Amino acid sequence: MLKIIEFKEASEHVWNQFYLKTPLTTYFSSLEWNKFWEKTSDGKYKKALAYEIHFNDGVKAVLPTLKVNILKSLSVSHIASVYGTYISLLSHEEITFEHYKVLSNYLRRKWKVYQLYFMPFSFNGLYQKSDTHIINFKEINNYSKGHIRNLKKSKENSNLRIFQVHSEAEWRSFYALYQKNLNRWKKVNGIQYDWSIFDQLSQVRSPSIQLWVVKNQKDEIISGAIFLLGNSVVNYWLGASSTEGLDHRANFLLFDQLLHQFKKLDFTYFDLGPSTNLNGVERFKEGFGAKRQTFSYLEQKNSLLKIVARLNNLRS
Repeated sequence: MLKIIEFKEASEHVWNQFYLKTPLTTYFSSLEWNKFWEKTSDGKYKKALAYEIHFNDGVKAVLPTLKVNILKSLSVSHIASVYGTYISLLSHEEITFEHYKVLSNYLRRKWKVYQLYFMPFSFNGLYQKSDTHIINFKEINNYSKGHIRNLKKSKENSNLRIFQVHSEAEWRSFYALYQKNLNRWKKVNGIQYDWSIFDQLSQVRSPSIQLWVVKNQKDEIISGAIFLLGNSVVNYWLGASSTEGLDHRANFLLFDQLLHQFKKLDFTYFDLGPSTNLNGVERFKEGFGAKRQTFSYLEQKNSLLKIVARLNNLRS
């Protein structure tokens, strides 16, 4: 019978090595991403902490987590990445459904509180489910066939140009665009980030964090998106467009170009994220060939965490 024979804290070196050797995982599983949130969360996330797991069939894996510290001095939970982003067990060996099932049963006994979201490619049909939209580069060649009219309109404006940007001024311009979009999104429940998060992201200087924008003839950013590059997986994390950008369908142009670019770089999946039941957002993603795909998450709460979560919501 499959079981866990060792479960111990992993060093940052071991975490990073397992991440680099895992052929298919998101950037959310990386040490770099989790250390970023440890640094920028103002004490909410106490520590980026990974665990090395040995199974009795010889398989070794690493589980990335963040230790939650909502009440400053009281650590009440472990989570896998932040705000519902998902990870995988890190290993160069094959991880099966049974490994995840054994891990789930083990954690239920070991930790009173946890929340772990796992990649759609890890397993399905276990515990709670959510969904996302994913493009499989191996299955689709023509990404624009669902958006022919929109792309035609965007390409009619020859003054639109696409760039990857790096400077603080350009990150600030994109953030200003994002702030304006928040008014349009105010009826949608979601996370809102302040400038400090964008500022720190720009300072990481990581090839895995990329901000791509569309500029008009006046060199103004009218649309843009942040992409996070993992191992064989690209995640669309956040985007924004001005009224001019929407009128010119600049975001269609941006995604069309980058989809072809990421495929040439030999990525396997492009994950556009959940759509929070917004029909227009779903049509945008599915027009590029994205398919809805479920992923599972493991969650165990106690009454203390529920009270703390409510207090935290009142403060935000």
